[in-house]
Amino acid sequence: MKLDIERLTIRYEQGGHTVEPITDLDLIVESGEFALLHGPSGCGKTSLLSAVAGLLTPAAGAIRLDGDDVAALSGPALMRHRQTRVGVVFQAFNLLPALSAVDNVTVPLLLAGRSRRDAARRARDLLTELGMEHRLEHRPAAMSGGQQQRVAIARALATDAPVILADEPTAHLDRDQVDVVRGLLRGIADDGRIVLVSTHDDRLEPSADRTIRL
Repeated sequence: MKLDIERLTIRYEQGGHTVEPITDLDLIVESGEFALLHGPSGCGKTSLLSAVAGLLTPAAGAIRLDGDDVAALSGPALMRHRQTRVGVVFQAFNLLPALSAVDNVTVPLLLAGRSRRDAARRARDLLTELGMEHRLEHRPAAMSGGQQQRVAIARALATDAPVILADEPTAHLDRDQVDVVRGLLRGIADDGRIVLVSTHDDRLEPSADRTIRL
């Protein structure tokens, strides 16, 4: 699988003004690659990840993934893309407040057709790997920012999507936790998948294949 972005422009209205954080961007990320997006706030890192995830429609250009133009998808095809081809770590976590940590991670697995038993086992295994074995039944309101971040990471990794998109996934983590996440992301890329991470965290660089500056 290859992520091929051609002449991408992202434009939106904000506070009565037109904002264009990305203009005519060309970018290729290959399978097996762990790439970091660096740049100042407002340069379009989050917008780019959102567009690849199919959550934001670009003003112009193409985002080709395995031959499909993500920007042109709609309806069931767009839903399949979001559910099966991309795993997203949101900067704001976006956890469901009424659900426990393990249930938040279980949700995408159930949507992908996994049995409840298998989904729960997978969720518990991932959360345990991320050091959350003592918080499995806690809801987001009872977790710290770093704990919520690890639940969000586990949820993104749960379905083994071929593309992992992560927006500041280590912003709330200490050094040991960063090492665990960095190892997980490196392992995912080594399995032949695509890992694209927006970050200001230099601690991820030793495990990445390259840094893309926007």
